[in-house]
Amino acid sequence: CYRFNRRFQLEDMLPRLGYMAMRTPPMPACLLKLAEGYG
Repeated sequence: CYRFNRRFQLEDMLPRLGYMAMRTPPMPACLLKLAEGYG
């Protein structure tokens, strides 16, 4: 319910998305290549 209620508040989600993108560690290239071939 929390996710559904917040998805329409775009102005609140963009700063949060930027914050989480900065906190997420980089993914190794070998794992990215595996994901490309899988999907």
